[in-house]
Amino acid sequence: VSYADKLGNEVSAEYAITQKVFPKPIEFSEVRAMSEGKIGLPQYIEGFIISDYNSKNICPAPQTAQFKYDFTENDKTAYIESVDGRYGFCLKFATEADAQIARYSKVKLALENVSLKKELNPDRYYITGVTAADFIEIANGSAPVKTKSITELTDDDIFTLVSVPDLEIVYKDGCFTNCTDGYSLKCDANPFSGISNGSRWCESPLMMIDSKGNTINMVTNCSVPWRRDGKDKAMGTIVPQGTGTFKGIVVAEPMVRYGDVGRYQLRAMVKEDIALTGAPTYKTIVEWNWNDWKADTAPEVGAGTLTNV
Repeated sequence: VSYADKLGNEVSAEYAITQKVFPKPIEFSEVRAMSEGKIGLPQYIEGFIISDYNSKNICPAPQTAQFKYDFTENDKTAYIESVDGRYGFCLKFATEADAQIARYSKVKLALENVSLKKELNPDRYYITGVTAADFIEIANGSAPVKTKSITELTDDDIFTLVSVPDLEIVYKDGCFTNCTDGYSLKCDANPFSGISNGSRWCESPLMMIDSKGNTINMVTNCSVPWRRDGKDKAMGTIVPQGTGTFKGIVVAEPMVRYGDVGRYQLRAMVKEDIALTGAPTYKTIVEWNWNDWKADTAPEVGAGTLTNV
């Protein structure tokens, strides 16, 4: 750029610009087949963000020491599924601010500066080291939701959004996290804990069943505000009592403290994704009432009383 004034004085400046080639698209399946480590390729994947960065139920908190969990991991995690909904990746971000992308956004994620991590049997795929700068395009979208029964789920469904119909909670007493809250982190969801910074647990499974007797666990974190909100019954039972559809992200999270929780589990991002509003399939034939502290134990479902002597 040069400029000459009326007196003939000339001023000039130069600035060199190097334009990078726009990344090329690559399929989720091709990335899954790569070796672990930094990807380092000028390519991008296109898909939908199916997690909600406002949710406290995205992933478990890693245990860093005895009675210590890293609860910030939830806010640095997201899930992306392919445009057709077939495959998914778990995204691990550098910071919480980097992960704040609206649910169902359609995005293009550049792979040059991120890394691939795998966990096998069940097969899970992670893209780590993600920052906001790695997204070359973010737009409003509408993610596909697969409908599958419990027995139709496979490893390919892990980290994708699936609606599982015909589900009912097996143990309909209590809340979504039937754990001793004296040992969970003190927070808005649990203001009564005696522990302010030394949680003993971070997530809890709750078994669901379909009309054919197949079961799957939903997983809920102790930081989720709706896990104990409201009361559907006088005794304090707040979980849905009927049958319906659970829309959740399929995960595979071994939870040693709870034993065998199945190959797959489901995580709801918001309470509204748990739409168990139909008539129940199963009837209660044996009831264990542990909510009633009175001398005579009154049933919640049946009739009669059990007198404590």
